[in-house]
Amino acid sequence: RERCEAAIQQQLLDGYSVHNAKGFPVFAFRLHQFLSRGDTVYASPEPPKSRYLTLARQRFVPESDRERVLLPLSFCRECGQDYYVVARHATDTGTVVVPRDLGDTAGENNLRPGFLFINTDWPWPDDEVTARDRLPEDWFDSEGKLRSNHRDHLPTRVAVKSDGSLGDDGADTTAAWWVPVPFRFCLSCGVSYGSRLGRDFTRLTTLGSDGRSTATTIMSLAAVRYLREDATLPTEARKLLSFTDNRQDASLQAGHFNDFIQVTVLRAALWRAVHAAGEHGLAYDQLPQQVFDALNLPFDQYAKDPDLKGMAKSDTDRVLRELLAYRLYRDLMRGWRLTQPNLEQCGLLRIDYSSLDELARDESEWATCHPALAEVTPQTREFVLRVLLDSLRRDLAIKVDVLTRDYQERIEARADQRLAGSWGLEDERLEYAPTAVPRGRGRLEVRDIVFVSARGGFGQFLRRPNALGDRRKLSLDDTGQIIEQLFDRLRVYGLLEIVGEDADGSPRYQLPASAVRWLAGDGSAPYHDHIRMPTQPPSRSTNDFFVDLYRHVGQELLGIEAREHTAQVPYDERMKREDRFRSAELPVLYCSPTMELGVDIAQLNVVNMRNVPPTPANYAQRSGRAGRSGQPALVFTYCTAGSSHDQHYFKYPEQMVAGQVQAPRLELANEDLVRRSSRATGRDRSTDSQGNNTGVTVRSMRCAADGVAAPGSGDATVPIATGVEKVDSSARSAE
Repeated sequence: RERCEAAIQQQLLDGYSVHNAKGFPVFAFRLHQFLSRGDTVYASPEPPKSRYLTLARQRFVPESDRERVLLPLSFCRECGQDYYVVARHATDTGTVVVPRDLGDTAGENNLRPGFLFINTDWPWPDDEVTARDRLPEDWFDSEGKLRSNHRDHLPTRVAVKSDGSLGDDGADTTAAWWVPVPFRFCLSCGVSYGSRLGRDFTRLTTLGSDGRSTATTIMSLAAVRYLREDATLPTEARKLLSFTDNRQDASLQAGHFNDFIQVTVLRAALWRAVHAAGEHGLAYDQLPQQVFDALNLPFDQYAKDPDLKGMAKSDTDRVLRELLAYRLYRDLMRGWRLTQPNLEQCGLLRIDYSSLDELARDESEWATCHPALAEVTPQTREFVLRVLLDSLRRDLAIKVDVLTRDYQERIEARADQRLAGSWGLEDERLEYAPTAVPRGRGRLEVRDIVFVSARGGFGQFLRRPNALGDRRKLSLDDTGQIIEQLFDRLRVYGLLEIVGEDADGSPRYQLPASAVRWLAGDGSAPYHDHIRMPTQPPSRSTNDFFVDLYRHVGQELLGIEAREHTAQVPYDERMKREDRFRSAELPVLYCSPTMELGVDIAQLNVVNMRNVPPTPANYAQRSGRAGRSGQPALVFTYCTAGSSHDQHYFKYPEQMVAGQVQAPRLELANEDLVRRSSRATGRDRSTDSQGNNTGVTVRSMRCAADGVAAPGSGDATVPIATGVEKVDSSARSAE
């Protein structure tokens, strides 16, 4: 196969390298590629080495006489261990496991949702002593006993047959372990999650969890980067044209692409700024200017008037710095972009707090506190304090001007006057900083408050053995008292600040930005959220793609943007975008079928289709926009997983690429069509090609369409065109 591929590639390149008398290649080829996301994997409940795997959604293994059932798989986001996503169904003949969706966790109609774990190389231990070592530490109390609220969460050994039924151990069964929902820890790598994490989708994934917008953005960006790196291409050829059949999708995709680019460029600039700052990092008052300098944006990319000078230019720069500061703090929020991890999640950013170690060592501050705080080591206190500050910071409870409502209103007003394009606001909804209180939520209380209570995530963290709970069993009252004392000691050292009071006089706190230091990371270890992930696997790694993107690629993306081209775009703006795209000043254009015909876009080497076109004729027209100047071209098409139309042509792409283009057809026996056409195209006194009067009037044509004789004519009908006459109603009914 490899030799055949090499021979075909060489033949194509040889044909392109030979030019005719006019200077064009003898054979300018066009490559077609159909892409689709991975779909859900289905497997039979058997040992990994002998089970049947498929991406096709079906109930049974083919040719198995319905004796081997197929069940969906999901995968641990940390280590990739697979789990069968099933529900136990009690029937009159016994218990069977049936497939379910990952998000379906409601137990109804005798269904118990959960997961099956099958791993012959690393099975779950049968003896209780060995199993204890693989359970999360926080599942045990201070005396080493399993907490009562986790007894029902233990993996349970079952024997499953290939048909999905559960029975006794035997030659026809496979050893498996049943885990109820929600997914609390991985039986393979040991990563565990807090009980308040949310959906299982954040802990497990499937091959089909990515979206079409993200896939199109990544592929578009890769294509444009490759075109820009090719020095042999003329500048106007370094661009990408993408088609979609839905004009709203074109606008959505352009926005998604620009958002991805902007976030990537900003994060890359932040990493360069903190990396250049060295081991001391950046303080809050240095951050906006240093990131602004590292970003090094051309003035015309963000200024509404690029000709400004003097104070007007300085004011424009100041507004941009304020918006950059807001976006940098906003980007610290916990997990707001699941598919695009931030610098902290990639291990490229560390946040430190001034004098935190000094506070942890100050025994005079802790001597009068709860014994759980007074008797632990300074290292333990620092660990607990850091977890609390990280939690408040990632909830955006930060005291800084750019996160206050009043200041944001002024930013919006100044940005409207000075900034333009994607670096402006463009209807962006700004997030303001909440306040934090060391207590639980009351009835009807507003949601712009972060409640840190004994029953909440941080309170549960304090009672775990790896925090403060290893010395004594802490009650809810003890935990509440400890939280209040932590808040007060952090206030004394300026790491928290009182910014208001509740109706009952209790203080509200925020983390002052002046206490935060921004430091560079090396990209080797991702951020560990101790509240939501009590135990992490021994070798937890970062996402190499995004680490490389932020460290090495981000600066190259400056100037790359996308715009939509649809009938909804005003004519003048559409003409501007066509001119910019023609010269490749605008490198990416997402368009509806408006670009299929009649628009000159100069040299074009790459065409993308966000979905498979309706017919081969549409595909030929769109793909034909690439390679018209005699150069090789690439056409790649994304096939939506949920579309039977797209998946059919993903399986049989030759039917779309080389499919028969049907000639346009007109049903001449359609009386309504003839009547409409005759009225639309007729003239008051028609003439032939020589300018001679034919004698056919609009009135006579209407009479012909209506099936009556024209006044003054002896004919029952007047021919409109050769072979077109009034059709008998019975014949029409037969059609």
